[in-house]
Amino acid sequence: MQLIAAGHDPGYAERCATQCRAWQRARPGAVDAFAAAGLRMHRFYAERNPDTEWLNAMDAACQAWTDHRGIVVS
Repeated sequence: MQLIAAGHDPGYAERCATQCRAWQRARPGAVDAFAAAGLRMHRFYAERNPDTEWLNAMDAACQAWTDHRGIVVS
């Protein structure tokens, strides 16, 4: 999420994450759940603090990541 918020493409961010052993061992469904949870959390806080720039950036980054993974979060 941090790499995407910093302006990197979600695909690039995931390729960077492959260097981490935990990422290598994670099941795709677990990564999807983590991405969806991150979006829900950051959206929750961004909606309550609309003037907080970093929260909005994280919300947008999480949305980009879930879109990249094909996850629909309502």
